[in-house]
Amino acid sequence: MTGLRSLRQMTRHLGNARSAASSRPLPTAAAAIDSSSASASSSSSQIRTHRGTTTANASGTTGPGSSTTATTAAPAMQHPVIVVGAGLAGLTASFSALRAGSPVILLERAAAAGGNSIKASSGINGAPTVYQSGPVPDTFFYDDTIRSAGSRMYSAERSQRETLIAQLTNRSAAAIDFLVDDIGVDLSVVSLMGGHSVARTHRGGGGSPPGWSIVKAMLDSLKRDVRFQLRTEHEVTQLLTSPLSGDDDDGPATVTGVEVAHQGETTRLDGPVVFTTGGFAGDADGLLARYRPDLAGCPTTNSPRPGMHGLLT
Repeated sequence: MTGLRSLRQMTRHLGNARSAASSRPLPTAAAAIDSSSASASSSSSQIRTHRGTTTANASGTTGPGSSTTATTAAPAMQHPVIVVGAGLAGLTASFSALRAGSPVILLERAAAAGGNSIKASSGINGAPTVYQSGPVPDTFFYDDTIRSAGSRMYSAERSQRETLIAQLTNRSAAAIDFLVDDIGVDLSVVSLMGGHSVARTHRGGGGSPPGWSIVKAMLDSLKRDVRFQLRTEHEVTQLLTSPLSGDDDDGPATVTGVEVAHQGETTRLDGPVVFTTGGFAGDADGLLARYRPDLAGCPTTNSPRPGMHGLLT
């Protein structure tokens, strides 16, 4: 469920822009790059650009076969947004970047996209939504979450926790809308799960696990955009940085890209970087043991892989 929570957090950035963005449909040509073809493309850090022409008819609209043509200027080279981690958070970040007009390279060190999110078997929580039944709208998600947090709400981080819980719960309905309206996921079945006072866990009516259904639908949508590239079995090994002022290597720096390892070769990608690698619950004897020694070696359903947070410290 961690990946689904991450999805809800990421989709908050889409809420305000949905109306404007929905009027700009994604290109329909497929440009998916899977692990079998990624090795050829990873040997170069050059990003594919697409140049074309538009046509205008007498009424001023554009479209193929119009009587009057006007050639657009070739777009300048644009660095892609580099998204690291292809779980639901990474897929959503990629979708958001494409809608903002940027090409995207999504890097995943595993052999396939989905992360731990693809394993989610219960559903995604959201309220209030049109799929919930009841005499009054479900406005209790925040209170239920505060209550389930227990004694942690009485720690020094109470205000920060309240802010995060408010973000999670108050924007949760927007995540459901995004998945249903923009991606086409069926989330019409609502169930009551532990910790909830009312039913608010959404899933589809078919037999597929909701995590798999959401991941597949989002990935299919992304692959229809020619500006999107997925590169699996690509592991980020280093952040590329540049000093903000002069040659002061010990001062503040800005991230300019990443170094990526794939099949024994290392390449460089330049562009803004978004990390969506999730937590490190699967790194039971590494980062989890370091930061929560009481949980070292704890059994988990998360994929057993090392965390990447060392790159960010």
